[in-house]
Amino acid sequence: MRHRGVLAGVAAVIAALGLALVGTASGGAAATGCVVKGHAISGVGHSRVVARRGAVVVYRIRGHRADGYWACRQGGTRRVRIGRDDGHQSNNAEYGPSATIGDIQIAGSFVTAIQETGADMFDGCTKYGFFPCPSPVDTLVAVRVATGARGPMTVVDTDPTDAMGYGPSITWARTLLSSAGGVAWLLSSVENTPTGPAPAVLTLYGCVATAAGATLGCTPRQLAQGAIDPASLAISGTTLTWITAGAPQSASLS
Repeated sequence: MRHRGVLAGVAAVIAALGLALVGTASGGAAATGCVVKGHAISGVGHSRVVARRGAVVVYRIRGHRADGYWACRQGGTRRVRIGRDDGHQSNNAEYGPSATIGDIQIAGSFVTAIQETGADMFDGCTKYGFFPCPSPVDTLVAVRVATGARGPMTVVDTDPTDAMGYGPSITWARTLLSSAGGVAWLLSSVENTPTGPAPAVLTLYGCVATAAGATLGCTPRQLAQGAIDPASLAISGTTLTWITAGAPQSASLS
């Protein structure tokens, strides 16, 4: 799964989410409950548990065109959509999958994952040099199993190009999640130029996921930029700590 891009505007959120959603029927009947049996959800056909922490379970359901990713709480009946992934179904596709799910994090009743869409269109465009090409889009999706709320924390245009095919490429260096809904992400940006790639620039963002009805969202803030040690990042509640150029740093996400 490729994770490159720049922080996008809020206006891109709705479009990205529309591509990320999976039909309700794909989740199986809620009456079956969230009961893990072996590596599957009991009573949900073609299901497979892909991540689990405490009572929260993330599973996928294999479909004909795509796999649906869902989260539930062991013993409960609520299921929350995360997104879709057609990587398995696109094994023989010339340009690969149109949607993937990756980097799943679980903390308390919260789950985050990166939903990527449009990489196949980007690869097809760049193969023939029809610049500028439509960028793949990554959405950092968060769900709260306890309430069923779901929404984007940020949306990233992953490979914007100009008419000459140049532009930034950004990787997701780290994502972090706390049981209090604290979310943080570290992006590494490399500007592609006619003379070659520029040095990488690391930028740290964070927020606290809050619900407005069934919609989960946040207001991202840039917290730091520079020689950030990705391995030093740690989150506790709504406080983030890290090391920049050897010096300890901290910030409140709320």
